[in-house]
Parts: sequence; structure tokens; C-alpha cells
Amino acid sequence: MKDQLFIASLKAGNHNAFEKMYETYYSPLVDFARLQINDREQARDIVQKTFMHLWENRDDLGIESNLQGYLFTSVKNRCINHHRHLKVRNEHRKSTQHLRPVSDADEMISQEIENRVQQAIEALPEQCKAVFKLSRFDQLKYQEIAEQLGLSIKTVEAHMGRALRQLRQDLADYLPLLLILYPTLFSLIH
Repeated sequence: MKDQLFIASLKAGNHNAFEKMYETYYSPLVDFARLQINDREQARDIVQKTFMHLWENRDDLGIESNLQGYLFTSVKNRCINHHRHLKVRNEHRKSTQHLRPVSDADEMISQEIENRVQQAIEALPEQCKAVFKLSRFDQLKYQEIAEQLGLSIKTVEAHMGRALRQLRQDLADYLPLLLILYPTLFSLIH
């Protein structure tokens, strides 16, 4: 019964009820996430993002009675995505390790390029950024992204197209270097 009250209050935009729900489930969700990823700070971040997503998408919630199950499943999926992201990042590092510059000047240029790519990604609108990261870093299919974010596949495609256009525009000066030095990074935006 408690879950149904939380859901109804959440859908009505009741901030006090949301805070109570947060207080009720935050600690157990962090403990659960920590068991999945063995990093307390990341676990907290995952749970925070889960609650933010819940609040931001409260009007479109498809849950009726099992809020606890929904929250734990959401956290579990975010933990899985976290593992996928780490795997992709490690594979990227391994694949580009032999391409790493050897001089200090080359290292500075390399770091500047990586920083610029990260800044361009972070500058994307929130929904575009989320879709882009899930597609390119977590390697999810559009259908999986649509399900996770509660969007239609067409909306996911539109966000992805917008993200790619914006990244190509923001990184236009760096594209030749990306192609030569970091083909895997270059492939992110093509």
C-alpha cells in the first residue's frame, strides 16, 4: 500500500512525498548498488541518477504498484550499464595505448583532444547526452535505450542524430587529429 501512495503522490508532483520516498529507499538502494559495483561513491551516484530520472519522468511512469521493485531494477540496470561503460573505456584505452604519444608535447595535445571531446559530450542537452552515452559507451541498441529512458525509438533516433550533428560541429577543428590519433574516438561521432 505504501508504494501505491508514493506512486500516486509522485505522479501528482508532491515533492514532500518524493523526499519521504527518497529517505525510505536511498540507503537500501545504495547498499544494493554497492554490492553490484563495489564502489560506494559510484553506487551513490547511480542511486541519485535513478531518483532524478524518476522525478523528471514522473508524468510518464508506467508503474502502478511495485515501486520498490521498479527502483531496484532501475538501479540494477544502471549498475550493468556502469560495468559496460568501464569495459568499453578499458577496451578503448587498450586499443589506443600503442597510439599514445611519447613526447611531453604530444601528451599535452592528446590530453587537450580528450578534454575537448569530453567537454563537447558534456555540453550536449541532457537527453541527447544520455542517449549518446548509452549508445556509444554502453553499446546499447536504440530499442534498449528507448526502454531504459522511457522514450520511443524515433525519439532516441532524433536525439542521437542531434548529438552527432552537434559533436561534429563542436569538434570540427579536431576531426583530422581524431581520425589519425584516435580512430576509436573518431568513430564515436561518425
